[in-house]
Amino acid sequence: MAKYQKIAVAIDFSEQSKKALERGVILAKDYGAALQLIHVVDTVSFETLKHEAKAQGVNIVEVTVEEGSAKAILTQLPD
Repeated sequence: MAKYQKIAVAIDFSEQSKKALERGVILAKDYGAALQLIHVVDTVSFETLKHEAKAQGVNIVEVTVEEGSAKAILTQLPD
């Protein structure tokens, strides 16, 4: 059987992805592999929302994508 070095699991926080994570953890442990968790943010959706806000008269719309604790990041945003 092939020895895996990295197990990639896509996470969208659905029940299905939680089950995929459980399986990924098992495989990573069994093969001594790294576990790579992937969550993709659709920036095209942000651009659509940005365009809609501008169309409604908002002049400046900023899009920020961060990694970490939502609470910590939100409390550190500039005024």
